Amino acid sequence: MDVRKVLVTTDFSDAGNAALRVGHDLAKRYEAHLTLLYVQEGKRSIADGVLPHTSHGKAIDRSTTLQNHLEMVAEQLQAEADEYAVLTDTSPTEGILAFAEAEKIDVIVIAARGHSALERLLIGSVTERVVRHAKCAVLTVKPE
Repeated sequence: MDVRKVLVTTDFSDAGNAALRVGHDLAKRYEAHLTLLYVQEGKRSIADGVLPHTSHGKAIDRSTTLQNHLEMVAEQLQAEADEYAVLTDTSPTEGILAFAEAEKIDVIVIAARGHSALERLLIGSVTERVVRHAKCAVLTVKPE
């Protein structure tokens, strides 16, 4: 398997931190590009990234804060990435899948929380849906 691009997704949880550690080790082993991604739920707007206006300014401030937080978490875990990305999408699953496809990611590293079957049935699982629909390899990491 040729691994050139590794994507680690996080929600800033302990499980997400465990995924970052594993993704960082994987990227180092393969000398691959490492991207750390956080997807915030919300409505995408045509104006996002195009037209400056007050509500967009708030979105930029939130994205900048989240990106700074991504960098801080990675630094604390001694697992710095080559790239830090914050997206807004209607769902974390859709954001992760779209980003991975657009960036031609080889491996997605994502936390598996071990929800019960009932919880998955009622609320769904981002990890489960990413595994099911990703066009690349997905490595799930259990919390430490």
